[in-house]
Amino acid sequence: MDEFFVKCPACLTKQRHIVLRFKEKNLAIVKCSKCGCLHHAKPEANESGVMLMISKGGIVHKAFKKFPVAKKLKKGDVVEYRKTRYELRSVEDKDGQHHEELEASEARNVYLVPFTKKIAISIHEPGGATKSYKIEESKDAVVKVGDKIKIEKRSIEITRISSLSGDVKKAKVADILALTGKV
Repeated sequence: MDEFFVKCPACLTKQRHIVLRFKEKNLAIVKCSKCGCLHHAKPEANESGVMLMISKGGIVHKAFKKFPVAKKLKKGDVVEYRKTRYELRSVEDKDGQHHEELEASEARNVYLVPFTKKIAISIHEPGGATKSYKIEESKDAVVKVGDKIKIEKRSIEITRISSLSGDVKKAKVADILALTGKV
């Protein structure tokens, strides 16, 4: 979970508080890291705190991030959190309604998935057999014919890239339909 520093009403000092969840608009339920007191707190006025619901491998991890109050959060945006990029899939308001776009000040939860794509790759094996695999890469990575990748501890050379615009010599992962390679 994430945190911010606010004054605790129990121990009366400014302490690190863990964000448990957002109750409404810009009001969080927090827990004091010193005494364990649960209370409401607000992030700074020019920032809006939003819970990130990060889906990884079927498990949802909760996190907290501050956004500028007027920032538009919309489906397809890339959100960086702890040096990892995620794709925004949905924004939830304080009433539990999902939107494709919403101002950060109106958002309660943001639903994210890793900014990656699974690509099918057919590998021509020595002896004439072909095996199919799936690899996962960042959507903004670029793949070129001749690049080498590792699959099952083997070096595979990319020989063909099928993209949205046909066969190409290089393409962004987001535009690739399939790859062909050889050992």
